[in-house]
Amino acid sequence: MEAENSNKRLKIVGQFIRSGREKVGISQRELGLKLNPAVTTQFISNVERGITPLPVDHVAAVARALELSESDLYAVMEREYAFKITGGRSVSSNTVDPTSPVGQIVDAVATAFEKADSGRRREWAEITARILNAPNLIDLVKKYGS
Repeated sequence: MEAENSNKRLKIVGQFIRSGREKVGISQRELGLKLNPAVTTQFISNVERGITPLPVDHVAAVARALELSESDLYAVMEREYAFKITGGRSVSSNTVDPTSPVGQIVDAVATAFEKADSGRRREWAEITARILNAPNLIDLVKKYGS
């Protein structure tokens, strides 16, 4: 079980890269050729499977190839690192495994929320608070989301 959890933790960045690569419609080979120096398909496969960490030197090129900001990619790398150093445990009991379906949904919502303007954030909070019966969301968005 520990090996399974360890393997899962290492795939956060890899799954993100694979998903982004598939979204923009490029192969592992094409992604590898966009890096400087170029890397093999096997290297990209190893990164996506969590066997090889993504070197910092390649972050900018990978982000460009996947049509992402470098900060988005670094945020995922930080999340994976935090998950690794805590052994998957969190200082908060509300943390979700970022590799789980719920974790991926939370990540997608957080990313969209960060990109939204303050009016959209308030609108999201009001709708979500009503649907989920979570009135504290409105106060949180007023405090931190504007």
